[in-house]
Amino acid sequence: MIAYITIFGSARLCESISRFSSNSPVITSFEHHTNKKLTSINNKIEIKASNSGVIEPHGISIFSLVINVVADLCPHGMLPLAYGFAQGGPTGILVAVPLMLIFGIFSAYTMTSVAGMAAELKSSDIGELWSTLVSQNTKWIADLSVFSLCFGCCVFYSAFVGDIFGTLAATLGIKGPFGSRTAVLAFISSLIILPLCLTEDLSSLQFSSLLGVGGVAYTVLFHIISYVQGTYSYSDRGIYLQTITEKLKPVWPETRYSLTRANTGTLVLVNMLCVAFLAHYNAINYYRELKNASPQRYSLAMGLGFGTAFIVFLSMMFLGYEIFGTAAQPLILNNFHRSQDLLATIARVATGAAIVFAYPLMFAGLKASLFSLMPTVIRENKLYRSEAIVVAVSAITSIAFQCAEEDVSLVLGIVGSLLGCGTAYVIPAVLALRNEQRKKRSGLPVNRGVEAANGVLLLSGVVFAVLGVWITLSTAADHHH
Repeated sequence: MIAYITIFGSARLCESISRFSSNSPVITSFEHHTNKKLTSINNKIEIKASNSGVIEPHGISIFSLVINVVADLCPHGMLPLAYGFAQGGPTGILVAVPLMLIFGIFSAYTMTSVAGMAAELKSSDIGELWSTLVSQNTKWIADLSVFSLCFGCCVFYSAFVGDIFGTLAATLGIKGPFGSRTAVLAFISSLIILPLCLTEDLSSLQFSSLLGVGGVAYTVLFHIISYVQGTYSYSDRGIYLQTITEKLKPVWPETRYSLTRANTGTLVLVNMLCVAFLAHYNAINYYRELKNASPQRYSLAMGLGFGTAFIVFLSMMFLGYEIFGTAAQPLILNNFHRSQDLLATIARVATGAAIVFAYPLMFAGLKASLFSLMPTVIRENKLYRSEAIVVAVSAITSIAFQCAEEDVSLVLGIVGSLLGCGTAYVIPAVLALRNEQRKKRSGLPVNRGVEAANGVLLLSGVVFAVLGVWITLSTAADHHH
């Protein structure tokens, strides 16, 4: 309720400013001139699809798209991997690394597959693609899946933001109601996250994405420094070891590493990896935003983006485990001292900023699926769309208020297993298989390799989803007992 009042009040303030602007002759004249310019520009960069599937110049370069992908994947994906790796013992190196590589390759492939089909069939989102290839009557399944996935991801984004900046507020000595996690999250959600989520064009987020990637780079560097300096180790260099609680102190099993261990803890890592490589809600938007878009240029961008994310994830998984072992938390920055470790404080600022800047990229997928679920008369009304965004951000923030550390791992598990596998693997595989059937009916050549690959993806997605939900609920039940 607090979140809704705060955020809705901010939205009303923006609306009041807008009304004032519309009544001002100077601003009205400026707005009229600007609208004419924007119309002219939009006419010049209108997307035109050719028979080859190439889209004419629109917005961002390959480099900018790679930055967007890294900013979309890494801030949330890198934080819980050490926790996932450590569960059950930890998972063997020859199991964990190939799993990460497989999930990265599968996810990059389905991103390019969905975007390619959308370009070929002139579809603007996953729901429309489903409607064309599967059924108009079941289009809501695809839209609801993407919406639920993005909603769940935004919940743990907000929970991370609350944890990180709530800790920073305590470090800065902000006390009382204004320094609480709830107040800090409400403030950031209403004054920073909401305006970013109201942005309609991903190309306008290039600078914030670049800042987000900078935050990711610093956080990785900070973990390297902490590991090399041994500031949390059981040695003379462990200057911060005695400043943290027993729960957060490093612990390792008798056999620190295994090569081939795989157990129920491995399924926790699988859930984290599925969430880490999720950006499929923006697969089609990214293609449409790419300048001189073509399947080849898009595949190159996805390869570079997911490859960079793989390096970041691998580094954070092993660095986090090397520093804290099985004590690694779902939000790894919570292991470091909240005030005395200056570099950790800077890392919280950097990671928190990266998550905030990545938020609108995640929310773009939520908006597209939410609007698609709405009746046409509401969807085409800009005011209704804006109010729907306000309500969505308010609901997400209100749920995040209640999310503790254990709740975040539960949300991550459900999002990764059920929603993540469904959206990243099952739905794209179904679409690809139906697209091959469409080609066969039309007398076009069918790619047997694509059919086989997507058959494996479909089966893998279902198996990972079932096992992931089981281990998530089992782990949550054990914690409550």
